[in-house]
Amino acid sequence: MPPPAANDTASPPANALHRLSDDDLSSILCACTARTLCTLQEVSTALRAAASAEPVWRRLLARECGLPLAEPLPCEARQLYRHFLSPPASLPALGFLTDGGLDNTISFANAGHDEGNAHARLVEQLHIAPPRDATAAPLPRPAVIQLDQGASFWVRKAFEPTDWEVYCSEEKMTNIVLAAAMLPPSAVHVDVEQERRAFLIDHLDFAARQVWGLDDGGTMDLRALHTETLEQALLSTWMLDDGVEILLFDVHPDHREEHEERLRSMVQEIQSPTRNQLTVLSLPVVTNTGERRLLLLDAKVAPTAKELSRCNAEELLAAVMPPASLVVATSVIIRRAMSCSCPVQSGVVFGSRKPLTCGDLWGETAAVFKDVTTLEQVLELQCAATAAVERRGNGCFVEIPRKPSWELEDVFPILWFRFDEIPMGSFGSTEMGSLQCNLRQRRSLRYLMVLLIDSENRMQAMGDDHSDTNIDIEFCGVHGWHV
Repeated sequence: MPPPAANDTASPPANALHRLSDDDLSSILCACTARTLCTLQEVSTALRAAASAEPVWRRLLARECGLPLAEPLPCEARQLYRHFLSPPASLPALGFLTDGGLDNTISFANAGHDEGNAHARLVEQLHIAPPRDATAAPLPRPAVIQLDQGASFWVRKAFEPTDWEVYCSEEKMTNIVLAAAMLPPSAVHVDVEQERRAFLIDHLDFAARQVWGLDDGGTMDLRALHTETLEQALLSTWMLDDGVEILLFDVHPDHREEHEERLRSMVQEIQSPTRNQLTVLSLPVVTNTGERRLLLLDAKVAPTAKELSRCNAEELLAAVMPPASLVVATSVIIRRAMSCSCPVQSGVVFGSRKPLTCGDLWGETAAVFKDVTTLEQVLELQCAATAAVERRGNGCFVEIPRKPSWELEDVFPILWFRFDEIPMGSFGSTEMGSLQCNLRQRRSLRYLMVLLIDSENRMQAMGDDHSDTNIDIEFCGVHGWHV
């Protein structure tokens, strides 16, 4: 053995480490914290090399950040770990899939194929044999559908961190699946929409107080409105005889021409007959429990209908799956839609590092949580046997611990949540309507999947004339880092 380094003589534990075999030393280092590894790098030249080894830091990332050992990294593991010491940020996601339909848009009775449906128009049926269901009537064929209205309630809204847009499902739906792809930082468009809303609110404020009769709190009331409501208010005011003057009341004369031109452009955009159109693929499916569902997929990134006609159901889902970025999630945020009459009450958030399949959406991992609406039920599940319960504001959540086989799982549960019921008449007064779970175990994922189990029925209290309940959610997202 070579003579010890000068600084080794004062460090008996370090001398003991030097006497270990390379394998034993690596095993010990792989169980160390980042602080310990950095300290050992200052002890001696030999330990600096061992504590800086890539496999050691890869195992640290797997243990602390949920990154599988087989996952390719964009840089050295130690450098990536240093990146994870920065404050977590909100991570953008693109919602692209739901089996819960859209409020007042597509009827599950006709799957959107009825030409008499005022909100949905069949563009093209795909010549794909639908899944067989020997116990019931044949399923309709997959199709490309044009939604003339309904884009405002599309699943994308559930994953955008705004407080003015929501996803609204079809009526009579429970255990709804939503899915989103994690996007790179450059894909964030929320700031642009916030600026546009601020412009609308600023120009509608005078109309709200002088034309509509709102009090001095009118501005705050406008901020609580959905973007579509603000746009309709703009149209209504613009069409008044003195509407332009009302909208430009507080604008400095030097900027009136610029503001009037922008308002005119916004009116033309809002009035465009194709503005709210949304093209989706409808894929009739039979789940593993025999339930018939209609899977709606965003067709924005889809191949042509002719190309899709050569696909089977799984290939069709894969064809429209958006590309996704790998992220490490440190917390999960859920906001129920308090402005709606059927805000989500309980649900489950899942993650996946691989593109989703039909088997993931309704497979065993997701099915075990079906109709699990109480804390007692979730704690009886094997996957939550050692889970801790945490309360936040008006609800609670249960973080599902990672299993030993977590690296091999396609879809894995992250947490179960439930919002408390609010007594009638107290809506909005004592209710926060949001939950944030700071994860004890960080998770790496490319896709988010959310199971909306049920909703709270506030229809009577809010004067909603729907015939049955649906499920509404304002936002589900994660904070963390891009890998």
